[in-house]
Amino acid sequence: MPARIDLTNYVFGRLTVVHSAGQDKNGLYVWLCRCVCGSDRIVRGQDLRRGKQISCGCHKSDQLYVRNLKHGAAGTRPYRIWKGMKSRCLNPRVSSFIDYGGRGIKICERWVNSFEAFWADMKTGYADNLEIDRIDHNGNYEPTNCRWVSKSTQNRNTRQNHYVDTPFGRITIAEFSERTGIEYDKIKRNIYSGATAYEILEKYGGGKLGTFCGRGIPSN
Repeated sequence: MPARIDLTNYVFGRLTVVHSAGQDKNGLYVWLCRCVCGSDRIVRGQDLRRGKQISCGCHKSDQLYVRNLKHGAAGTRPYRIWKGMKSRCLNPRVSSFIDYGGRGIKICERWVNSFEAFWADMKTGYADNLEIDRIDHNGNYEPTNCRWVSKSTQNRNTRQNHYVDTPFGRITIAEFSERTGIEYDKIKRNIYSGATAYEILEKYGGGKLGTFCGRGIPSN
């Protein structure tokens, strides 16, 4: 019997080794593993090392799901979400690109060319009334930064991270728009082009910051 190799914390496909589970009836070392889907499974060490076991079984289920979608994936909501994510990050011709690819938001290598990988990582927690959301709004689309949330939660997360330094203090672009009356999209485009809040006020306020005094900006 070969000496046992400690596999604790090693990752094999979707499985992370938690701790040793002793030996099976044949005397082979086995390990308690946790799958990315949240399930636990006892697996032989040799099966992990040889790539025979890479998930709790959900990998085969996901592959079957994707094969079944082969000719109709475009009609499913998860596939449309994946395509929309790619469009926002990779296609400069779409209007939302400025908020995503235009400011450096990327899609992880695992997801960018594989709907199967995206769905395998994001299937848990999905529901038709939820939207994909990045926990860190300035971070990339990747398994550790994405979740499914309600539309209202997603909107709050988006607005909380569109901050700009203004004469009012550091506030969101949405609030800046509300206080000045300048269109949200105009502010956003200018901010992402490198303009400051003061320059935006000069540009759309006829060159006079005092124009906005009635909306809360102190005059000089």
